[in-house]
Amino acid sequence: MLVTHPGVGRAILQTARDIIGHTQLTIRCVEVPIDSISETIQQQLDTCITQFSACTGVLILTDLYAATPHNMASHRVTDNTLVLAGLNLPMLLRVLNYADETSLSVLYEKAKLGGIRGIY
Repeated sequence: MLVTHPGVGRAILQTARDIIGHTQLTIRCVEVPIDSISETIQQQLDTCITQFSACTGVLILTDLYAATPHNMASHRVTDNTLVLAGLNLPMLLRVLNYADETSLSVLYEKAKLGGIRGIY
């Protein structure tokens, strides 16, 4: 799940899909406008997390640490929901490549490593 400022998550997700092609992984993108009503966004997040939590867990990628999208997502961290900030294309590609093979904690680490290795 991507929780980002408007346009960021959609653009990165579309680019990742163009590169990877078809994937079985369902990814939702919740965009948090600057002037949004937080209760509405919180309800969207809770609905998405509830839908995904029946799976092996929910990995939430946010675009900017300590910004509103990240803060809203980080209030939902549980044993079954993890949040990682600093979304970039290599991070998301790594998630798409390894989603079927790993547990939530391993996927989190692979995403983090992909994001870090994507920076030169």
